[in-house]
Amino acid sequence: MGQHRVSEEVLGNLINEILRFFPVGSRWRHKKTGGIYTVENVVVIESSMQLCVVYRSMLIPWCRPVVEFGDGRFERVNDDSDTAEVPAGVADVPGGEGVRQGAGGEPG
Repeated sequence: MGQHRVSEEVLGNLINEILRFFPVGSRWRHKKTGGIYTVENVVVIESSMQLCVVYRSMLIPWCRPVVEFGDGRFERVNDDSDTAEVPAGVADVPGGEGVRQGAGGEPG
């Protein structure tokens, strides 16, 4: 009730901000499994308006909410096989919990 979808312009800006932290083509290691994955994109789940990182192993594409991808489960792998930490606050990027808005522009 009273919820409106966020404009494509706002979503595009959020996605671009997230891609600053998780650039397309960047490689990440899952700390628990050791698997290496490559970021392919950031997408919106239409039914919930949740933003997700799309990443791929050798064969399978996966999708994980931005909040989960940035909560410390993954570490960035540099081209020289060193790792780089996820920047502080990535899990707080807007949109992790969905980006629907209520009346007056406040989160719904």
